[in-house]
Amino acid sequence: MTKILVVEDEASFSDALEYLLSKEGFEVSVADTGDKAISTFDKVGADLVLLDRSEEHTSELQSRFGISYAVFCLKK
Repeated sequence: MTKILVVEDEASFSDALEYLLSKEGFEVSVADTGDKAISTFDKVGADLVLLDRSEEHTSELQSRFGISYAVFCLKK
């Protein structure tokens, strides 16, 4: 099963993503801070990380997760 880590500090967004992705058969973990994201990633891993671009530790997290390519979707 594909593991997805959602890093989002707004519960309404993370709850919706968790629900929709789980419904499609993905194993979803959610973290609301950069520190929790790193901890969760170290514990359970992830095949895909959906990272809130406004997260204060974005570049640190990209480096930590080995992200070499990122697509940013901006909220309106």
